[in-house]
Amino acid sequence: MGFVFDKKPTIEIDGRLYECDPTDINLIEGVSQNYPKILALGIEFEEMKKQLLDTRKNAKEIQANNEAFVQKNKELLVECQSFIHGALGVEEYNEIFANRKPNSVEHLKLCVYIFNEIMKDRAKFVEEYIDLPEVAKGDNDAVNSSAE
Repeated sequence: MGFVFDKKPTIEIDGRLYECDPTDINLIEGVSQNYPKILALGIEFEEMKKQLLDTRKNAKEIQANNEAFVQKNKELLVECQSFIHGALGVEEYNEIFANRKPNSVEHLKLCVYIFNEIMKDRAKFVEEYIDLPEVAKGDNDAVNSSAE
C-alpha cells in the first residue's frame, strides 16, 4: 500500500464536526497574526464599554465614545471572521453562522474555543513527531550524565 494521508483533526461546534488542522498554513497564520489582534481588540472593546457607562461626560463626548465603540465592535467582528475563515474555512464559517445575526461576543468566544483546541492538538502533534531531548522534558539526570 502506498502513502496515505493522516485523518485531519476535527472540532465540534454546535453538534457538527469541522476539520481543524493545527499544521494548516492558513490556520497557523490566523493563530500568529489574527489571534493577538483579536485579544487586543477585545480588551479595547471592554475598556470602551466601561467608558460608555461614565455618566460624567457631556453629550459630545458620549456621542464620540458611542461611535468609537460601534467601530471597535465592527473591527473585532471582522478580525474574528478572518481568524475563523483561516481556521475552518469560509464555507464552514457561513454554515456555522448561517442563521445568526452578527455578534462580536459569539465570534470572540468561538475564536477562543478554536484557539484552545488548536493549541491542545498542536502540542500532541509536536510531541508525536518531534523527538524532544530529555533536557526539554525536564530530565536533570540527562544533563548531569552528558556533562561527565
